[in-house]
Amino acid sequence: MSVADLAPIRSDVDDALADLRAFGCCRVAGLLPPALLDRVAAAVSRLAAADRDGPDPYAYGRTNQRVWSLIHRDDVFLELAEHAPALGIMRSMLGPDPLLSNMSANIVGPGGAGMVAHWDQDWAERPWPHALVAHAIWMLDDFTEANGPTLVWPGSHLLAGPPQGEGRPATGPAGTCLMVDGRTWHAVAPNRSPSSRRGVLAYYCRPYIRQ
Repeated sequence: MSVADLAPIRSDVDDALADLRAFGCCRVAGLLPPALLDRVAAAVSRLAAADRDGPDPYAYGRTNQRVWSLIHRDDVFLELAEHAPALGIMRSMLGPDPLLSNMSANIVGPGGAGMVAHWDQDWAERPWPHALVAHAIWMLDDFTEANGPTLVWPGSHLLAGPPQGEGRPATGPAGTCLMVDGRTWHAVAPNRSPSSRRGVLAYYCRPYIRQ
């Protein structure tokens, strides 16, 4: 099966839900209002700097950094975890009572290496009749083709194994949310730009799955 094209960025949630069913991923524009976006971005930058100066910074891929356990480090991440429109989309994939499993920030620095393609629920034995987990990836900066965007393989959530072909870069302006079904093959592209890009990853699971 060849890789489908990525659906366009949506402003209508119903259109985004249709994309999720068809492609296993969707992008919703403007889901983070500017004031909240600024607060989340500032908190991520502050915590990333604190971790870099600490005893155990989680650095990888030459210039990349992961900032873990955001939910207890600033109250703004509680607002993000309970973002009503995003939770509505999550419920469409995971049922009425999804649980937040973890929330972290991923910063891809200039020259940062990409991430190996993977599923988010490959810990579960197949078959996968539905998503067990899903990611909401909040774009805190513009995600461009050059600065290490998330790569997705649209339609791969319906396959029995890894897809063929190249992933599609899920680009979008800051404030966009990329939703990824746990069965969808995805990765992070290398950063070929002179700037870092920041994203917050909120990982949800069905209520009967241990967080």
